[in-house]
Amino acid sequence: MRREVFVAGSEDEALRLCRPYLEAKYTAYHGWGQDKEMPKGDDDLGQDFAALVGDRFLIGSPDQVTEQIRRIHNRIGVTHLVMSIEWPGMPQSLVLDTMHIVFPQVKTAI
Repeated sequence: MRREVFVAGSEDEALRLCRPYLEAKYTAYHGWGQDKEMPKGDDDLGQDFAALVGDRFLIGSPDQVTEQIRRIHNRIGVTHLVMSIEWPGMPQSLVLDTMHIVFPQVKTAI
């Protein structure tokens, strides 16, 4: 499974920090018409960012993201997760913070 992932001290902080980059990416996808190729019911990439987040992204505090990953693992048996943690224009420091925070915690949680 593949998911967009971003971790910060709190869910509000994580959304605030990643939104400009992730929102721009999905605005571009919508502009390119990528939604037309997506499954019915998951085909509106032009919706408001808060609505777009839904189950599509794993964003929040370390504990929240770890729990989201654990739920995916327990619910459908996912054993491999490709985490997209970098988007155009994002400072490298934000990418590294996510890597260093979430990877070790997820490894011990599953």
